[in-house]
Order: sequence, then structure tokens, then C-alpha cells
Amino acid sequence: GILSERSSTLYHTYGPAKAAINKNTTYAIGPGLVFRSQPDFNRLGMDIESAKSFAKDFQKIVHYYFTRFNFYEKQSLLFRSALYSGDSFLWFERKDGFITDLIETLNNQINWKFKNKDFTLGIKHDEFLRRKAVKKNRRYCCRFRK
Repeated sequence: GILSERSSTLYHTYGPAKAAINKNTTYAIGPGLVFRSQPDFNRLGMDIESAKSFAKDFQKIVHYYFTRFNFYEKQSLLFRSALYSGDSFLWFERKDGFITDLIETLNNQINWKFKNKDFTLGIKHDEFLRRKAVKKNRRYCCRFRK
């Protein structure tokens, strides 16, 4: 946690460090990594043309949701922040069993010192180890994000 905080400060206060990380991000993922589906047509019991058609339709659906949740921009932000502050993650916000949003949480936003029996390093999980809530640092938000 302390190393992450120091790295984050260096990134925000030292131009060459910021430039190196931003350049690496631009070269690695550009505007975002795009999902490409390549199903195993033998396993699905399809011919090659049907599998290609299925893959194209599936990619369109995934691209629609990625665009709806602004995934590409969030992916770039997470990659960049992970380079200077350690682990960062995306988690799905759910309501009534449906995904309603995709939340990005940067490592330097999490109150990793928070101690509670339901939280591990500031992150609360459900029984399937899906992230349910994050205890954020005061400078970002002093409430639980659910």
C-alpha cells in the first residue's frame, strides 16, 4: 500500500515518469483491446461458416456492451494506473441479477488499511468471490461503493 501511494505520487508529480507510463499504455493498448471470438466449431458441432457467423454476431453483442459501459476508456485508465500503482480492477455493478454498470477502481483509491471481518484489504466479496463493495480513501470518497 505504501509503495503504491509513493508510486502514484511520483506519477502525478514527475513528468518523465508520467510520459513513460502514458507512452507504454498508448503502444500496448491504444484506444482499447477489442474482443475477438474464435469458437471451436468442432466442439460446437457447427460447420466453419456457421461458426464464423456466430462469432461475428457474438463480437457485435460484446462490442455493444463494451461501448455501453465505456469499457475501452476504462480499460486504458486501468492499464495506465496499474503500471504506476499496482493492481487496479474492473467490477460489475449488479441490480436484480443484471449487470448495470462497469466500475473501475484504481489501487490508490482503495483504503487497504481498512479492517473488518467482511473486508480483505478494503474489498468486500460475496460467496463467489465477486467484488461487492470497496472502502475508498477519504480523498476519493468516504462511503462504500456498492
